[in-house]
Amino acid sequence: MLETSGSRYAPDHFTGKSLMPLARGETPSNWRQSICFQCDGVELYYTQRAITTKQSKYIFNGFDFDELYNLKTDPHELINLARNPEYNTIKSDLCKELWTFASTVDDTPISSYITVGLAPNRPRNVYE
Repeated sequence: MLETSGSRYAPDHFTGKSLMPLARGETPSNWRQSICFQCDGVELYYTQRAITTKQSKYIFNGFDFDELYNLKTDPHELINLARNPEYNTIKSDLCKELWTFASTVDDTPISSYITVGLAPNRPRNVYE
């Protein structure tokens, strides 16, 4: 249920936040620096998870090639940098943030899907 009284526009259990402060020209001090999302595909074979920041976008694709894009120099996401060793630190940092977000919203990052277990910087790293 959408609450419209006072300054709350979305229940606390939603992972998204109200855009009303932006509409008023304000930027909240606790505004997120990234967006995490997922697609469960057919539920049996793969889970695709992604994280986007102002600078980068990383997509974990299960049994397909992962993707990493520099959104500043490649806004149309044409050059996949995921297999380039020069970007391993960026990829590692984004993976850790992605799995950390999943764990903070009770999204089971350690699932029975084998593809999640094959993810670089596996979800278990969040708990180590």
